[in-house]
Amino acid sequence: MDMATLKQIWEDIKTLDQKQREQLRRMIGYASAVGDMKNKEEAMTEHRFSGGRFCVHCEGTHIVRNGHASNGMQRYLCRDCGKTFVITTNSLLSHSRKNLAVWQKYLDCFMNGDSLRKSAKECGINLPTSFQWRHKILDALEPFMKKELSGIVEADETFYPVSYKGNHSRSHDFQMPRKSRQRGHSIHHSGLSREWVCVPCALNHDGRSFAQAAKLGKISTEALERAFENRIAPGSTLCTDHEKAYHRFSDRGGLQLIQVRRNQTVRGIYGIQRMNSYHSRLKAFTDRFRGVSTKYLNNYLRWFSFLDDRTRTADDKELLLTTLILFSGKQKRNRDLARRPSLPFPVPAG
Repeated sequence: MDMATLKQIWEDIKTLDQKQREQLRRMIGYASAVGDMKNKEEAMTEHRFSGGRFCVHCEGTHIVRNGHASNGMQRYLCRDCGKTFVITTNSLLSHSRKNLAVWQKYLDCFMNGDSLRKSAKECGINLPTSFQWRHKILDALEPFMKKELSGIVEADETFYPVSYKGNHSRSHDFQMPRKSRQRGHSIHHSGLSREWVCVPCALNHDGRSFAQAAKLGKISTEALERAFENRIAPGSTLCTDHEKAYHRFSDRGGLQLIQVRRNQTVRGIYGIQRMNSYHSRLKAFTDRFRGVSTKYLNNYLRWFSFLDDRTRTADDKELLLTTLILFSGKQKRNRDLARRPSLPFPVPAG
């Protein structure tokens, strides 16, 4: 590249606004990092085998080279379990023929909360691949979203209609538990019936949050304990509405409980106004997908909490996602995504 071209690029950069300059800086930083890596095989080999070679199946250490795969990657043989593998086996990049540039484009779509179709169009991939990549990334995010909330924590529940969204005509082990509803038809039962999924949510004043589908219908102490297990640090102050289930939950968890009265959101420095705002943002996020299947609801809740996290900068989030793609551990296969339970929580008989 000659000097005249560089000068022209510099003049073009001067015309960018602050947001565009920040985006350009992140793109240059990522391109530089990937360029230094040379390729995904070298980057993953350096990371995975930094402490010596080991089997990605059994973690044995008696590893020998065993030719190359059809795509040119080095293949290894484990003398302990007899299985072979390449460096991308059991990672998000396993069986992926797309290069890192395509994955980076997909991460940009992921950070923007784009639809499957828009993401597929932007990245030049088909719709099923877009779906599989989204949920593989969201599944891989789970271990990084387990930090306990502490300090003043606001909690309240929101509700989603039970949705068996998806094509079940090819399923051999799923049967609709009720008659299908046509699009646009409302739930038949009034109140908090078993046709609603209860989602307890918690948010601390630092800006970190957590939400998880817990049960059908009205909240209970057992559902709170299941949803918030190891999520709220003992000694924290829990601010809620007057729901009785929080009394036993806070006693068992060693939490100080502050409950606001009906039609009230603030009690001194305590309140649930941040949680009400969180619910509004959460519903606005999930509404753009025009109905989230209940079996994948926890992934979408995790996605929103990740994007809404105020303790991480945009750069931190993109770096974490890039690290997940390159270095995450064992992943489920594509067919396993559709085989997960239609309701992601225990359902009592009857």
